[in-house]
Amino acid sequence: MIHYKSLENTDEKIILETHNNAFSDYQVQMNWTLPQFQNINKQRGVRYDLSIGAFDDDKLVGFIINGAGDWNNKPTVYDCGTGIIKEYRHTGIGTEILLRLITLLRDMGIFQYLLEVIKTNENAYQLYLKQGFEIIREFDCAVAEIARIKKKIEERKEDIQIILNDKDFEICEITQPNWDIYKKFWDKPPSWQNSIQSIERNREVLAILGINHKGTPVGYAAFDPRNAGIAQFAIHPEYRRRKLGIVLLEQIIMRAPTAKRVSIINIDKRLSSFIGFYENLGFKLFAEQYEMMKII
Repeated sequence: MIHYKSLENTDEKIILETHNNAFSDYQVQMNWTLPQFQNINKQRGVRYDLSIGAFDDDKLVGFIINGAGDWNNKPTVYDCGTGIIKEYRHTGIGTEILLRLITLLRDMGIFQYLLEVIKTNENAYQLYLKQGFEIIREFDCAVAEIARIKKKIEERKEDIQIILNDKDFEICEITQPNWDIYKKFWDKPPSWQNSIQSIERNREVLAILGINHKGTPVGYAAFDPRNAGIAQFAIHPEYRRRKLGIVLLEQIIMRAPTAKRVSIINIDKRLSSFIGFYENLGFKLFAEQYEMMKII
């Protein structure tokens, strides 16, 4: 008999076991360890009291894990992960969890529900459309082998060295980012996973590098030095096409010595210049997503 309840009193190891089982045949590899799971959940703002699981007797067979925060200055819940283990799919469990969550969130005074769905996940996409979610943006997710990027960097080494030798430019580690300045470098705002809130939740893990010109910030990147996953990457509009982006990327790689690849998720498809930048460096798409929202 399937029953539903909040995940706030469920052992996180059990949630992870079901998560890894549910995503074992997913397009994107997500077979996480407990520390990886906890770190990702922290960054995304997970609230288990706002998350619901489906249980067959005592066995967790499906879930929606939610995070909470502000989005466009409004209290918002974000779907950090929806998973149903294979043998329980197509039974209405996903729909039932979602409907229960919408009622819960409405009763709590939360009126925005945000999520991302991989374009090839047609069943989930149709479920969200049916429940009133609308497409906000389209995202690319890209990855490149570091060995390949290094070859591209080597081809541009002379240009990079000119910048590194220029005393007017400075590469620095940022401990207290001035987001009001950095936001001016954006062409489009980042996704929930890459937002300022998400980065600040995990500042003890994530690193931020800045490029200054004559003491003035002109570029920065926020990334995870354990795996070279880039959360934010931006150059001042007046300093683009001057090789600062590749200088910054080289510095990221140097500070992620154990990483074998660089990944960037949720790149707004409207960022044509940035897409051209990473494609020229050998990045390849591994997924495309819709950002969707429902006003509850």
